[in-house]
Amino acid sequence: MASIKTATRKDGSAVYYVLYRDPDYRRPDGKLKQSSKTFDDPHEAQLLVDFLNANGQSFRLAEEAVVAMRSTAPTLNALIDYWIRYESHGTTATKDQYRDTMDRHVTDSIGKMKLDVLKREHVVRWFEGLPVKAVTKKGIHGILSSALDFGVESPDWPIGQNPGKGIKSPDTNEVVEQVYLTAQQYQLMEDAVIDVVEEGHKRPKRKNLGVPVLVNTLVNSGMRFAEATALRAHMDVTERADGRAQITIARAWKVYRQHRYIGGPKSKAGIRTIILPMKSSQILLGYQQTVDPGELLFQRVTGGPLFSATFYDAYWSPARELAQERGLHVRPRVHDLRHTHASWLIAKGADPKALQARLGHKSIQMTYDRYGHLYDDAALKLASLLEA
Repeated sequence: MASIKTATRKDGSAVYYVLYRDPDYRRPDGKLKQSSKTFDDPHEAQLLVDFLNANGQSFRLAEEAVVAMRSTAPTLNALIDYWIRYESHGTTATKDQYRDTMDRHVTDSIGKMKLDVLKREHVVRWFEGLPVKAVTKKGIHGILSSALDFGVESPDWPIGQNPGKGIKSPDTNEVVEQVYLTAQQYQLMEDAVIDVVEEGHKRPKRKNLGVPVLVNTLVNSGMRFAEATALRAHMDVTERADGRAQITIARAWKVYRQHRYIGGPKSKAGIRTIILPMKSSQILLGYQQTVDPGELLFQRVTGGPLFSATFYDAYWSPARELAQERGLHVRPRVHDLRHTHASWLIAKGADPKALQARLGHKSIQMTYDRYGHLYDDAALKLASLLEA
């Protein structure tokens, strides 16, 4: 901690020495070197002590804090608010999401800093300290950087360059490994789900018979969980003349400020029609007869929407543990049912454009980015068949 030492000059006047050990300066042996600043005014000396103690004994940071205190420049929060309000593109809901993200991660931290003292190291330190996943960091940084880019281009904001440009977290390249279940592995999971449901989650009289049907539908349709759980009985699922189930996807659960609501799919491409194979169709259509028209097809055992957290905790996680006890050597996520569906179709020779349409990808590039390596594997297997 910084301290003040008082001394008397030969003329009898008082002098005040502020003593501190600056982390930016070290002796050859690595230990912190003691530094000092001299003042005639005890109030100025105390002010420096306060700023040093508030900034880790760094004189550089303390000096910046003083400048910031005296600065009349607008804050980063002001720039972000202006950009969201007047310059950002998107719907009102999108702007509200931007504002909510900034409120949670920026407003009470670097958002308070004045633009004329905001430096790259401040943004880097803030970014590396964000307690969120890499993909979430990327989204937060994208909003912040867009606001800063606007500030640089506009003469109305005192910022010469974007201090957040090009910043990447060490873990931004992290990849969640996709699990592609074989038919045998999937069967282990489905059987385990059925057994968990049969046990009733300690409620034997209130079994959720829709859960195994949901799992079967997910792996045979490639739907996202939020799409499947927004389906309405007898409205979004109909029976074709050939007996197969036809699913119309135009709705999905969304989350905004911890509030869940039903909106459109992730993109226009998400609005699509899926036809299930015959066996899965019979399972789904048979179950649908137990649900009133217009009701959510898949619900909680007590009624109401079946959200992912409840599904995971009550069914998927215990079923996965049970399946692993029975010999499953992978740890699939619920979303891996979608990846599994894609891998099965690719193995059967599915056309990439057809797969794109079935999965609701907005571009063929997205399909290749996720599953391109599986097409390579499928091509190799076909070549091997010719060589056999």
